[in-house]
Amino acid sequence: MLDAIRNTFWDRGYAATSVDDLVRATGLGKGSLYGAFGSKREMFVRALREYCEGGLAYAERTMLGADTGTLRRMRGYVRGMVELVVQRRGCLLAKAIAELGGESDDVDTIVCDFYRRYESIFMRAIRQSQR
Repeated sequence: MLDAIRNTFWDRGYAATSVDDLVRATGLGKGSLYGAFGSKREMFVRALREYCEGGLAYAERTMLGADTGTLRRMRGYVRGMVELVVQRRGCLLAKAIAELGGESDDVDTIVCDFYRRYESIFMRAIRQSQR
């Protein structure tokens, strides 16, 4: 259900996604969606948080490992991310920042936490590569 919600926001953006769009995507009624999430904003926040957690797990899983091969893994990770963004018509995180950055404390918190943790993964990979 959260995948369908995330993909709808990812394809359409926050403002252009209606609750009716989310109903169609999930197959659930409005009452069920509101009962599970409380609001459209909370649906978006949960979808964005899950997206970011998945992205961090993928970055860590893909780039980190034995010191040997780190640079190759980093290159592969970056190329894979470019392909994903092209296939999906953009990045949900970038769309969230463009649409809601600076206007939504919950989105700002998720974004800041993501980039802090993302930087840490890259720094660990760089240190591995240097070794």
